[in-house]
Amino acid sequence: MLAALGLVLALSVTQELARPETTDLISAGTAESTLRRAVPILLAGLGGIWAERAGVVNIGLEGMMILGTWFGAWGALEFGPWWGMAIGAAGGAAGGLLHAVATVGFGVDHIISGVAINILAPALTRFLSREVFADRPGGGITQSPRVESVSSVDLPFVSGGDLLGWTTPDLFGWAADRGWFLVSDLSALLSGITSSLSWATVLALALVPASVIVLWRTRLGLRIRSAGEHPVAADSLGINVYRVKALAVVVSGGLAGFGGAFIAIEQTGIY
Repeated sequence: MLAALGLVLALSVTQELARPETTDLISAGTAESTLRRAVPILLAGLGGIWAERAGVVNIGLEGMMILGTWFGAWGALEFGPWWGMAIGAAGGAAGGLLHAVATVGFGVDHIISGVAINILAPALTRFLSREVFADRPGGGITQSPRVESVSSVDLPFVSGGDLLGWTTPDLFGWAADRGWFLVSDLSALLSGITSSLSWATVLALALVPASVIVLWRTRLGLRIRSAGEHPVAADSLGINVYRVKALAVVVSGGLAGFGGAFIAIEQTGIY
């Protein structure tokens, strides 16, 4: 927290010294854009944690994100944005399943399997784009037609969101417009991350504490960590180590696929 405040203070001082040339170093738009671009990285990192806790190195996260990007765009185009998110996650999970079968089932080196998935995914999506998107308006072998994004929300009272039909005050926006040193900059930052907040972003952020709870507070999480840290001991207790490892890697791929779908649906609007 102190490091974050120190960073905001440094940016505020820099912005003041650089005026009038630089006035948006800390702004609501900058904060909103930063959060939107951080979500896929967050999801990929979260997926990496699931695999690492199970003792599997998932180098193929990039390929699983690419699969999620294509399948997310296709799902959003055919069924709507939320279905696109789910189908994108399923596409990434399929890549995770392939990685699990290779590494856990057949003992393939984790790095080799992951790199192979990273090479296979772009080739597969290029082929699928040629077959599915090339003949559609706005589509081609390198991109999909434009897709609809998930709905967004302004949080009540802090960003002027609606509450039971009543438009609440925009406290952060009001403070950001005052021009107060540091206070207005902090308010602009908070306004950016609490206004026009995509429900997909809310879901992605909620997956962080959910993963912490599952991995460190549940029986399943204990089995996953046991399979990764002490597989022989876990096997002696009757835990199916192969099944637990495979499950963790599939979840890892699903999270990466969700991140890829987020890129296509929320960031760019196309594959």
